[in-house]
Amino acid sequence: MVSVITAPLLEVLHATPRSRLLVLDVHDRALTFAAGQAVLIGAPGAVERRPYSIASSPQRTDDTGRLEVLVAVDDAGQAGPHLPQLAPGVVIEIEGPVGTFVFPEDFAGSRVLFVAGGTGIAPLRAMADHLLHTRPGCHVSLLYSARSPRGAGRCPR
Repeated sequence: MVSVITAPLLEVLHATPRSRLLVLDVHDRALTFAAGQAVLIGAPGAVERRPYSIASSPQRTDDTGRLEVLVAVDDAGQAGPHLPQLAPGVVIEIEGPVGTFVFPEDFAGSRVLFVAGGTGIAPLRAMADHLLHTRPGCHVSLLYSARSPRGAGRCPR
């Protein structure tokens, strides 16, 4: 079921020079999603909302009350007109969840290889964490590609 909620931005973490991990406070809001799904986000009342894959697993979001979304930014650190300011305390509208790119519920394997590049790592980050929570014996590997060594950044948390 798709719904619209508002949530304050708790943290803006610099994941790479061109991406930010937005940490939103959803602890008292109803938000149910599957690992790999996305949400549409924008400033309250803004006409435009853009889709972003959820970077936190449902389990981590339930445990912490925090929803994590990885956002690409320009050279000036701006996400675009739909999110004019990325700073703690700013309120953001979240619509969703949306999307069908989710980890299969009937997965019976014991090994998984995820392959990602750029901000495309966000849904795979959620899926990997989901697996680590739900299938502790599963061997999870990640192959990540970046434009440059500087662009690889670090993996927050």
